[in-house]
Amino acid sequence: MSIVRQLLQIAAVQAMRGRTVAKEAIFDSRIGPLPDILKGEEKPILVVSIEESEQPEDGGNDAGFFGRSIRFTMLVQAAVASAVSVDIDGEETVTVGIGETDAGYEATLNVLERQWRMALSKPADAWAELFRDLVMRVGVIRDARGINPKSGHRHASRFTEVVLTTVPEPVPGEESQAVERGITLLEGHPDYAELGALLRSLLSAGAAATDWQKLRHQLFGSEQTLLAVGIAPLVSEEDTLTTAILERTGLSGVTVTGDA
Repeated sequence: MSIVRQLLQIAAVQAMRGRTVAKEAIFDSRIGPLPDILKGEEKPILVVSIEESEQPEDGGNDAGFFGRSIRFTMLVQAAVASAVSVDIDGEETVTVGIGETDAGYEATLNVLERQWRMALSKPADAWAELFRDLVMRVGVIRDARGINPKSGHRHASRFTEVVLTTVPEPVPGEESQAVERGITLLEGHPDYAELGALLRSLLSAGAAATDWQKLRHQLFGSEQTLLAVGIAPLVSEEDTLTTAILERTGLSGVTVTGDA
């Protein structure tokens, strides 16, 4: 599980919830509960998901799976939707429909877009602060209109892709302040407490590692390779040196024992 991806997704949804004309109709990737929420009414909704990620090869100490900056593509789907009752094989099924656009729906989409951007920029909001803690840079933003592929009619929906460069996925055993604050926030929320505990256990795995072992996760080299470049210890860390004899030409040998 990518800890950064999970925190980014939750932070975005929670920062937007209750701060747009969609009110509580802000969804995390899925839209399963929509029929019950809409109940035949036309309402604005937002669906937020993290669709893609890329970890560029920078040519530095970023050869491994951890400690590398990440570029995520966040997708924000804004729409005016309604729950529609249809007959399928003689049984009534409630499904979600997106209306065709008109001037009123277009204005709603524009308001939604402005509001969710403002929500992610809101000061003194814990979730928005977490989102900005995780995001180092907002890159390309592009959007597209929802179109019915059969009729060609434009739908009252808009898909906005935002490229986000975030903090690295933490190296096992090392602390990331942004990630630590995010997990603490999850642990204090009744809906996310169990997930916060899981992420905490993932983050703490490897906490007892030595500095060179942590570095190994970034360099992604074998122990023999790291030994050859002088990073790994010459002896096993489990071995204990009990006696050493130092000799120099013309001088008597000196024996060092214990902690001397």
